[in-house]
Amino acid sequence: MPDSPELIPRPRGLPFLGVLVYLIARGRSMGERDVAQAKEQEQAFRAYVQKAAGSGPGGGHVDELARLAELRKNGDITAEEYEKAKAKVLA
Repeated sequence: MPDSPELIPRPRGLPFLGVLVYLIARGRSMGERDVAQAKEQEQAFRAYVQKAAGSGPGGGHVDELARLAELRKNGDITAEEYEKAKAKVLA
């Protein structure tokens, strides 16, 4: 009966140890991927704003939208205020 599952002690801390080792080994690269993803999203947003504003005679719209995006990014205006101002600029 020594092979009975009830009599075999199971290590309780082993799963936590594995998670800790994983985070130590991979934690930095996870953070780097998050930063890279945030930069890609910011670039995509800026490209969208420039595309939506267009270029040419209405080139002032691009500058105004970029200024609004910067205000929103810094937290000076809310997302709702940003959307209202953007709609006004594009109208």
